[in-house]
Amino acid sequence: MREAQFTGFWYDVDNQLFEAQAQGAGWSTGTALAEAALNMDVATDANGTLHLAYVRPLNATGAPAGVYYRATTGAGWSVPILVYTSSYFEPPNLMRPM
Repeated sequence: MREAQFTGFWYDVDNQLFEAQAQGAGWSTGTALAEAALNMDVATDANGTLHLAYVRPLNATGAPAGVYYRATTGAGWSVPILVYTSSYFEPPNLMRPM
């Protein structure tokens, strides 16, 4: 039987996204997954791979605002993959009333 695993995700005060894994009576050192994230969702497949999607609100060269995907690998986490880009996710647009 496979040992149960638990991974926790959280945002710091700057909306940087982190994760850590339960290890015995404690936790692993937190790993930064995104420089900034407004929202995220995670799912686990039958092999135990974690699949993470998050919204990046910052627009930078090589890393535009948009929806990103990462997954766990044998060596940690995959590099962020841009799934959808939109200036709608940038802060001025998120502040506008609907």
